[in-house]
Amino acid sequence: MDVLSIPNALLRRKLVRRIDLLKKKSIQSYKEKTFDELDEYVMMLETHRIKLVAKLKAVFDKFDSNKTERLGGSEIEQLLLYMDRPVDASRIHDWLSDLKEKNLTIDFAEFVSKYVTNKLNIICHSYRIYKLAACHLFSVVCIPSLH
Repeated sequence: MDVLSIPNALLRRKLVRRIDLLKKKSIQSYKEKTFDELDEYVMMLETHRIKLVAKLKAVFDKFDSNKTERLGGSEIEQLLLYMDRPVDASRIHDWLSDLKEKNLTIDFAEFVSKYVTNKLNIICHSYRIYKLAACHLFSVVCIPSLH
């Protein structure tokens, strides 16, 4: 059965080849656009990370009144409240309680590590959603359908 309704086989093959060529060009442009957008998004995340660390360092230093480059649980709690971050979440509350009860202090690297694991989960989650969407777009565009 002739789907294109073109009686001349030579013209039909020419048309099919042209359509395939257009499809390949379209797929290539989608691939490039998708990867360019993903690179741009990753660069935006990197810029955000640098700004976040700079902001955290400035706030950390502000609460390090005795300049030991270490903060205790009470100072961390004040710092988080200053930044409008919740301290009543169970993980944060447990961590702060542990620091206070054991009279422990943490340096900036430990603080950033803990902050990132609790705060940036939202950003990481957004990145995973974007990445999944980009992969889905890539598979829809680049993997031929079977119909």
